[in-house]
Amino acid sequence: MIFPKLAGATVLLLAAETSAAAAVLRPRVSGCGIVRDFKGDTHTGKTIESGGLQRTYDVYLPPNYDENKPNPLIISYHGAHGDSTKQRDLDDFDNHDWNPDHIVVWPNGENNTWQGPSYAIPGVSDKKFTTVLIDHLRTAFCIDDARIYAAGKSNGGGFTGTLACSPDHGKDFAAIAACSGAFYTDVVEDPADSCDPSRSPFPILEFHGSNDGT
Repeated sequence: MIFPKLAGATVLLLAAETSAAAAVLRPRVSGCGIVRDFKGDTHTGKTIESGGLQRTYDVYLPPNYDENKPNPLIISYHGAHGDSTKQRDLDDFDNHDWNPDHIVVWPNGENNTWQGPSYAIPGVSDKKFTTVLIDHLRTAFCIDDARIYAAGKSNGGGFTGTLACSPDHGKDFAAIAACSGAFYTDVVEDPADSCDPSRSPFPILEFHGSNDGT
């Protein structure tokens, strides 16, 4: 698992490098001032409603979290048939040595998949779920809107690309990063759903090993 963990560390570097470029986004601080008692820990099994479904996620509050100033956020998406627990083990974003500053959220896909490929559940909008989740997190934590990032593995990595292509649901992100991203360019749910990012250029980091046969 060295490669995914190295990818995780590089994503944090990307987050640091893109913060200035993302400053054009309007910062909101509605969750600021709320004291949280789990700095340095991860809370699992959190729930939120989206599209009539109860969706779940885990959240890590870094040891350097300051409720009185905006903090960066990473949303990390698991691969197909994975879950938030497996993704936490892969990306190691809750490692204090690597990540003392970024809030991290690991959402769970319905049927352990994300919107886009044919094996995802029809009618479930993970793009809308992501927007609902971010809006909720803004009310719960002190988040810097100029430093919100998406990362993912395989199907989750491909989904970060789906988000980046969405003018409505990708505009919250300063950058995305995918490890072995499954980019299903031949699968389009709606012919009008083309890649139309909210801005250009859009920072993207992608890792893919040459021995990956999937």
